Amino acid sequence: MKLPSLSRLLLASSLLLCSCDRYEALNAEKTALKAEIVQTKQEAVFYERKIASLNQPVYTAQYAAQAQMQAAAKTQAALNQEISDLSSKAEKFDATLLKLRAKLDAYKAKHP
Repeated sequence: MKLPSLSRLLLASSLLLCSCDRYEALNAEKTALKAEIVQTKQEAVFYERKIASLNQPVYTAQYAAQAQMQAAAKTQAALNQEISDLSSKAEKFDATLLKLRAKLDAYKAKHP
């Protein structure tokens, strides 16, 4: 059985020591990255919820404003119709009043 030379043994042990140190460093970096990923995901969820909560009142306010505008449009249409009806009645009353005045003037002319 041939024993490995001292230089081979030193080279192999130095490689193992270096790779072990590098492994520990990489493992520590991997753990740190995992922790950072978890923290980043939590922040993303937090900001998504915050954005959703900010958008909701805007949409609610926008919906409420649209509903109010639609209600106002319906009320305005109803009031315009009522004004039109009242204007029509006023014209009819004015026409009737003119006829009655003409009859009254004719009566006054006959019976002084």
